[in-house]
Amino acid sequence: MPRYWILCMSEDNYLIAKKQGLIGMSEQAKSAIHKITTGDIITFYISKKKVDAPPNDLTQRVREFRGIARVSGEVFESNDLIWNVRDNEIFPYRRKVDFLSDARAAVRPLIEKLSFVTNTIYWALPLRKGYVEISPKDFDMIQEAMKVGRGNQTGAV
Repeated sequence: MPRYWILCMSEDNYLIAKKQGLIGMSEQAKSAIHKITTGDIITFYISKKKVDAPPNDLTQRVREFRGIARVSGEVFESNDLIWNVRDNEIFPYRRKVDFLSDARAAVRPLIEKLSFVTNTIYWALPLRKGYVEISPKDFDMIQEAMKVGRGNQTGAV
């Protein structure tokens, strides 16, 4: 039975991950990438357009769930620079993924419905570490929102 995850990233790095068929995590998240296993399902929270955008630049804000991918490979380490970097972080801990969808859904309409959000004022706190495991019910809710949301491309999981 797969587990379900949200990985947080900027839109520019999401597009690179999609093109490369890879996810990557930082040195601080090294243990997390080992918790994610082959066959697990990931959706992505896109916070802003570019990784190096100033945090309060409203023109760079995105705040949407985007894409669905299935983990298809084991953890490996690489120092090849493929993602746009912030603070010299190259996200060396990686796994291959197969993207199943590039659909989108706005986060705001889902905040009060998602079980991992325990405080609707500070709803993004669980996402601050860059990843969060979610329930199958939360994943289904996000996936359903993607079906009716804008930019739906390709099918569901």
